[in-house]
Amino acid sequence: MKRHLARHVVFAAAAACAVWSPVSLAALAQRTFVASSGNDANTCSVTFPCRQFSAALAQTADGGEIIVLNSAGYGTVLITQSVSIVAPPGIYGGMTVISGDGVTIAGAGIDVRLRGLTINGIGASAVTGINVTDAARVTITDCTVSSMTGSAIGIFAPSSDVTVANTTVRGGNQGILKFGGGPLTVVDSRFMVTGSVAIFVLAGDTTVAGTLVASSRDDGIDLGAGGGVTRIAISDSVISGSALNGINVAGGTADASKAEIVGNTIAHNGYNGILAIDGGGATVVAAAKGNLIFNNTLADNTAAGIQSNGPGAQVRVSGNSIFGNATGVIEIATGHLYSPGDNYVHDNGVDNGGHSLDTKL
Repeated sequence: MKRHLARHVVFAAAAACAVWSPVSLAALAQRTFVASSGNDANTCSVTFPCRQFSAALAQTADGGEIIVLNSAGYGTVLITQSVSIVAPPGIYGGMTVISGDGVTIAGAGIDVRLRGLTINGIGASAVTGINVTDAARVTITDCTVSSMTGSAIGIFAPSSDVTVANTTVRGGNQGILKFGGGPLTVVDSRFMVTGSVAIFVLAGDTTVAGTLVASSRDDGIDLGAGGGVTRIAISDSVISGSALNGINVAGGTADASKAEIVGNTIAHNGYNGILAIDGGGATVVAAAKGNLIFNNTLADNTAAGIQSNGPGAQVRVSGNSIFGNATGVIEIATGHLYSPGDNYVHDNGVDNGGHSLDTKL
């Protein structure tokens, strides 16, 4: 009888711990909330919200979501689990970055979704707005990232699939810096007055569609030679006012870069509209090879509308309108330009660099 009673006492005590432990309760919350009047000692429920994203995350189940109830700043956050952080339309979900990163995403295999956040850097120590160091998938929608000294969005994870949609980047240094080899998709977004390159891709495949790149202090979009084959597809976008090239496709000694550039307006850039350059020297035949440039408008660029530079640079152009540039199209250092002759090349300082459009240029 005593043993039986003792067993019931032990079970009752364990049950009490399970019921009343705030840690176990919080870990089971599928949906948590933050508010300007919240308290991080709360349960982060809709009636007792927390004050900071970090506190709410600690009480959110893996795969759950954090909802912003009203407009305020909610602090920086390190994410190591699958989660959605959502500021609904009309609500300002703010984050001020004074030092380091705003959102750090660092969890193997996790799926993170950020919607409606405004991330603002203040001072020289504000490095990265959204820093992806490890994840399976990251989706950034309806966000604004401003004034970061590093990158608005940095992708360093080796294979993360990252999507950026309807997002605005203002000021700061790079807009997106991509080292990781996973796919990047940028749709219906805006990059304005970045201190360096707006979208800088050094590895993997990237798609850019319906996007504005304006007034970059370097190249607008730069496809670099970071390792292996790097590819980009750019369509239905405007790349304008860059200090150097609108689009720069650069290969290296052991790397190949390839771009499909279709249906864009590329204008008023400080050097070329599009530059395909073999950066690896005369022995390279793979770098910047096989670029396809179709149905674009290339206008009023300070140097060439399209320049192919170096023996490994090969460009095929068709259906483009190329006008008002210092030079329409040009080959430099035995670069290669090919065309079926259906481009409109007119009113440039030099239309075709001395070549005829119905042959290899």
